[in-house]
Amino acid sequence: GENLIQNSEKMPWYKGSHVLDLIDAFEKEKEKKDKPFRLPIQDIYKFTEDQDDRRIVAGSVTTGTAKVGDEVIFWPSQKRSTIKSIEGFNTPKKTTIEAGEATGLTLTTQLYLKPGEVMTKALEPEPKTGSVFKCNLFWLGKKPMVKNKKYAIKLACSKESVYLKEIVHVLDASELTTETNKDRIGRHDVSECLLQTNKPIAFDLTSEIESTSRFVIIDDYEIAGGGIIIEQVQDGKSRIEEEVEIGRAHV
Repeated sequence: GENLIQNSEKMPWYKGSHVLDLIDAFEKEKEKKDKPFRLPIQDIYKFTEDQDDRRIVAGSVTTGTAKVGDEVIFWPSQKRSTIKSIEGFNTPKKTTIEAGEATGLTLTTQLYLKPGEVMTKALEPEPKTGSVFKCNLFWLGKKPMVKNKKYAIKLACSKESVYLKEIVHVLDASELTTETNKDRIGRHDVSECLLQTNKPIAFDLTSEIESTSRFVIIDDYEIAGGGIIIEQVQDGKSRIEEEVEIGRAHV
């Protein structure tokens, strides 16, 4: 019952706040629409009938808001443009969109974009981009996850080849024991590990924007694991770059 509503003289070694102050300091998480704008591109549609030359970028807004006239950036390509119009099928004309809406957008400039890229607003915090990241991973596959085997990762609308680069530690969920010298992640294990993709992808950290930090791992056409990204690894090379260097060394 000590340190609940005031600091206790019976615990002079404790220099922190009492429980009531800590509870009062909690901050409510921001609404999705109040977070930075994120729209993973699901597809790009091109119309040709009746001289309709619109190229519509389609997807669902995961967080934030945007409006006609906003400058936007696409990641990881870093291509820029401005929202020209907001399109919808059998919907009233609108000039703004927000989190939770599936929508289509046209741009003032014609860009070559790929499904899986993430649209953001130019004046807001940008997502992380890279090919190596640290994550918390829960493995469900019948076969263990091992190094140097190619898997597929699906994050938002992006899908890319991925490899297990390093295992930091593994938690055995049945016994709640932690191991740091394992060379594979077994079924029902929870692991902190480094994953490496063939090409750079765009993502956020789970502590910042949860919706674009979650991913699943696919093995032999089945979902074998899932996780959240907790840290970007800056000095990692893409898997393709590593394979090229290895090939040159052999030559």
